[in-house]
Amino acid sequence: MPYDPSMSLMITGLVVIFSGALCALFGRPKTSIALNLLGCFLHLTGVVLRDEQLWAAVDAAVAAWVLWQWWNNGGGDNTRRRLRRWSRRFQGVRRTAPASAA
Repeated sequence: MPYDPSMSLMITGLVVIFSGALCALFGRPKTSIALNLLGCFLHLTGVVLRDEQLWAAVDAAVAAWVLWQWWNNGGGDNTRRRLRRWSRRFQGVRRTAPASAA
């Protein structure tokens, strides 16, 4: 049987999702969400390589939902902090035209 990298990605994704579920059972919600997100992306990559459109859509929706959970449960705090700090550099300065220009 030839080696199929897409099947390896799908199996690895499912194993990572299962380990994320175990983390949730043992009271590690942030780790669980991170592992579930990684597993969803691995499984999604394998499904896309196999050209299975229905499972790709399902995996993309689940990955988006898990990413939203991660962002709202404090996983994105450092990312938000970095984005705010970065956006301060690009704050526009309001300048008025000189009176002679009117």
